[in-house]
Amino acid sequence: MVGLVFSTQILMAQSIGEASRAIRFEQFQKAKSLLKAIGTPEADYYLGDVYFKEGTLDSSEAFFQKAVAGATSSPLGYIGLGRIKQALGASAEAHTLFAKANSLLADNYFAMLELGKAYVEDPKTKEPDAVAAINVLTAASNLKSLKTKPDQIYLALGDAYLAKPDGENAAKNYQLAISANPSSAEPYAKFAKLFRAARNSVVSLDYASQGIAKDPTFGPIFREQAETYRATSKIADALNSYEKYLSLTDRSVNSRIRYIQFLYLDGNYDKANSELTELKTTLKGDFSGNPAMYRLDAISKYELGSKNKDKTLLADGLTSMQKLFQQKSVKPLSIDYSYLGKLYLANGNDSLAILTMEQAIVQDSTHAEDIYPNLVDLYRSKKKYKEAANIFQKRIDHDSTKINYYMNYGFYTYLTGDTTQYRKADLYLAKVNQKTPAYSDAWYYRGLIQSTLDPDNKTYAAQPYFQKVIDLYNTDTLFQKKVLTSNHFKTSVVQSYDYLLTYTSLKQKDNAAAKIIADKLIALDPKNKDAQIFLQQKQK
Repeated sequence: MVGLVFSTQILMAQSIGEASRAIRFEQFQKAKSLLKAIGTPEADYYLGDVYFKEGTLDSSEAFFQKAVAGATSSPLGYIGLGRIKQALGASAEAHTLFAKANSLLADNYFAMLELGKAYVEDPKTKEPDAVAAINVLTAASNLKSLKTKPDQIYLALGDAYLAKPDGENAAKNYQLAISANPSSAEPYAKFAKLFRAARNSVVSLDYASQGIAKDPTFGPIFREQAETYRATSKIADALNSYEKYLSLTDRSVNSRIRYIQFLYLDGNYDKANSELTELKTTLKGDFSGNPAMYRLDAISKYELGSKNKDKTLLADGLTSMQKLFQQKSVKPLSIDYSYLGKLYLANGNDSLAILTMEQAIVQDSTHAEDIYPNLVDLYRSKKKYKEAANIFQKRIDHDSTKINYYMNYGFYTYLTGDTTQYRKADLYLAKVNQKTPAYSDAWYYRGLIQSTLDPDNKTYAAQPYFQKVIDLYNTDTLFQKKVLTSNHFKTSVVQSYDYLLTYTSLKQKDNAAAKIIADKLIALDPKNKDAQIFLQQKQK
């Protein structure tokens, strides 16, 4: 009987060890299956750990509570409940539970290992208790019951030092983990993450490759490789590695969320939207536990809806973005205001679109290039030309090298009709002509500005600028093609000729030259009244 009990205990220990390995490999369904068959308080703790890593805190807490109820003198259940409190931001309650667990540790190696990891587990914790983690893990590594030190204690110590932060000792412990278990890929995944954080992508990728060579079945090593590729903007490579990671693991909610983010970065909105729809079904239509998903859902639906002119997607995208703004735990980013504005615009609410886009620019000017085109179009449709001009003045203040900013400032300032600003507009347009003499519109609007400032043609100040337009028309084949295909460019040439006809006939009194201009005007615009009148008078 004693032998049978002992054999059973060995089998249970082996099953827990196998389950623990499955958890580290993120093969959560396999781990659950093994642990549920055991049914001990220790197994309940590890089941809680599985659900915790899957992001299902309610189920996780239930198993941690069960572990406490099944063995009140065991520290594991208290460690688990402390992890829950820590994840929910209740750090004081977490530390109370960790202290309770600490008082029950005795020489329980596995509990000491779990407590050490728990102290530095939550990335949201502003000041992870690295010193406490190092102390308890060091004590665990020195237990006399350990004949050899397992690689897991070195990995946990490395993470604790990294949280301190002490990269040198973190690396030292990761290297000791390699020595302790040379066939494991886990330490290489740690090194890949460490060097990525140090912005050394070459070494990070080298460690990832070494880890894959050691054990290509360890899914998380592909995740670290994917994250490093992403950090270096190699999004296609990142996606390939991440998909390999997903194929080897159980696709937890968090890993699927990250995958969707990668798809978004790759611009694959079709696949992102498909994954989001599937994930929403998994989460029963509620992203409130993962509010960032509302952002991804809204952006993907906007991009896909705009591409396919799908009003339903655009409406759903607006709903998702509005839900994001309703989340009390989320502070909206400037990109959220940007896309909210775009979604309002796509759904026909111009006024709210303008207000939201203006707020986005105030929040963060780095998104200006993305927002301004839509906002300018809105201002133009509402005939808010001064506001549109102000946008380009702000862009010039931010970057004075972009010629199109000066061009657009001049254009929209002309449309305002505010002649007090025309001198400045002409100065900006002159910068365009200095940089790009073949930019016909700059000459054209300078002509219109001068013509407006000289309504009675007392000085014919606009003549040099309209003459430049015509010179370009006569010599620039590309401009000639534009005139044939664009009403705007045709109008600029017709108006330039029209002004020059008046100047040549009335100011210079050169009827022969004026007739040549009138003939060219008729060729471009057969119904041009000024040309018709001039030619009729000369026939008399």
